[in-house]
Amino acid sequence: ILSMIFHNICTSVLLAFGRRLFRRRRNRKLLYKVSYSDLAKTLRLYASGRDPTITIKKIVKELAMTIQPVRSGRAFSRILKPRSFTPFIYRAA
Repeated sequence: ILSMIFHNICTSVLLAFGRRLFRRRRNRKLLYKVSYSDLAKTLRLYASGRDPTITIKKIVKELAMTIQPVRSGRAFSRILKPRSFTPFIYRAA
């Protein structure tokens, strides 16, 4: 249940930060987004209390540094090559 709550918190922060980025994108060519994994790492550090100096402003500043451009049409199909089975008998020696 705790992981579901953490996911909901991350998603709500991601949506709020995405709205903030949407307002600032006037002079940019590409859309930008925050990586969910970077967001989760930052919020986990905040929630664990390991860094006592972390504040909401620091979280927002760190997330602003990790934004990435959204490039459409960049999904590449996987290259699947047939591979033969390698037995583990060579480890027995």
